[in-house]
Amino acid sequence: VHAGLGELLRSLSNSTARNVTWKLGSRLYGPSSVSFADDFVRSSKQHYNCEHSKINFRDKRSALQSINEWAAQTTDGKLPEVTKDVERTDGALLVNAMFFKPHWDEKFHHKMVDNRGFMVTRSYTVGVMMMHRTGLYNYYDDEKEKLQIVEMPLAHKLSSLIILMPHHVEPL
Repeated sequence: VHAGLGELLRSLSNSTARNVTWKLGSRLYGPSSVSFADDFVRSSKQHYNCEHSKINFRDKRSALQSINEWAAQTTDGKLPEVTKDVERTDGALLVNAMFFKPHWDEKFHHKMVDNRGFMVTRSYTVGVMMMHRTGLYNYYDDEKEKLQIVEMPLAHKLSSLIILMPHHVEPL
């Protein structure tokens, strides 16, 4: 399973072959009092390109700075701040930073943007600027799994953005 997922990540991360901009990184932070098993460190690096780093969570400011600097570096400055707070813990923290910029097969018109509701939870919606367009796309409504699937081709149809939309907002 891990080898297959690792190969999928490597394939998807090939920005040139897929004609997308995608910066992805993972880092596992832990205090110096925590030792990760050697097999875990090796496997997570090999399959998921996950780095490991020691951090002092008790010094929140330094921990935040370290995490956010790593994310900014990983995404070429596109994500200068992945978190605003970090809990004081004796455990570990897994951080994933991802910047994705598709090069669309059919571009969105710059005027087709407006403020719409994004449901964070069933009871909490925030307004965010969203692009929208009308077109013909591969679409599937899975009644059994209670979700809709839409495929939007990216430039030169080398890859696609596949969006899974649940029928209802469910807590994780």
